[in-house]
Amino acid sequence: MDESKKPPVGQGLNKPAEMTLLNVRCIYKSNGKEYKDGPMVNKYRDTLIKKTVELDAEFVSYDLSGNLRNL
Repeated sequence: MDESKKPPVGQGLNKPAEMTLLNVRCIYKSNGKEYKDGPMVNKYRDTLIKKTVELDAEFVSYDLSGNLRNL
């Protein structure tokens, strides 16, 4: 992309975005069981945080209630 054509930070499409992933569940591969709390979910959340950091992004939350918060 031609950097000279990029809009100033905060204008147009050159601003931060928030991405929501739906139906991301903690499912143990060996038995297909879904976990909604406990150490397996904590480990899964830690993995999501690690992957987010690798992408140089900010992890906001992992909400298992299925409710989306108002943006």
